[in-house]
Amino acid sequence: MSDSCGIRTRFSIGRTPVLRHAMVAAIVACASWAVFFLIDPATHSFLPPCLFHAFTGFYCPGCGATRALHELAHGHCIAALRLNALVVLGLPLGCAMAVCRERCGLPSWWLWAIFVCVVLFGLARNIPLLPFVLLAP
Repeated sequence: MSDSCGIRTRFSIGRTPVLRHAMVAAIVACASWAVFFLIDPATHSFLPPCLFHAFTGFYCPGCGATRALHELAHGHCIAALRLNALVVLGLPLGCAMAVCRERCGLPSWWLWAIFVCVVLFGLARNIPLLPFVLLAP
């Protein structure tokens, strides 16, 4: 399986599962970016509406996430923050946690901390007072 230069042996994808996972993640990220760049969820509804919002009238922590990702794909960070700050601020944190999950050895209470932050964000964006109404999409 080696050629005259030894390139296949040195850079074999089958021998390094980390490289394979990174390539799959890069392909998924590029495809997701293309979908969010090309399709505007404000005008084309390619996803079903939020059932939590439809039944209760309250915003869930994910309401506005697809529109925020569309704005991020176009480089409009402030508009994305206005639609869903949790997704915009949590996206880099989630990527960093996925990359260094095993290397950094994150403690198990991190999952509970993330869960508490999501619940608090969902509660705060439904409070009808001035600083909190800015969190609504």
